[in-house]
Amino acid sequence: MHDSVLLNAVINESGWKRKTLALQLNLTPQGLAKKIEGITEFKISEVVTLCDLLKVDIEERERIFFTPNGESQSTLQNPDKNPANQATGSQDVITEPEVM
Repeated sequence: MHDSVLLNAVINESGWKRKTLALQLNLTPQGLAKKIEGITEFKISEVVTLCDLLKVDIEERERIFFTPNGESQSTLQNPDKNPANQATGSQDVITEPEVM
C-alpha cells in the first residue's frame, strides 16, 4: 500500500497534469486515479516510470510506495504512536515445538 496523500502532494508540486501522467503510464486518467486512491495497485514498472517523471528520489519513493500497510509517516517516525508497538497487558510467549 502506498501513501496517497504524499503521492498527491508530489504530483501537485510537480506541475504534471494527471491526464498527461496517465498517458505516460499507458493508463486512462480513471485508471491512474484508482491507483492513486489505492483502489488498484501500481505495477513496479509504473512506480519506476512515475518516480522518473516526478523526479522522486529513492528515499521519497520508499516513503510513498513502500511504507508498511496502514502506517502513516507519523507512526513510522514515532514508533510510540504505532499501535503495534503498544503493550497489550499480556506477554506472548513463543515456545519451540516438541521434538518426538
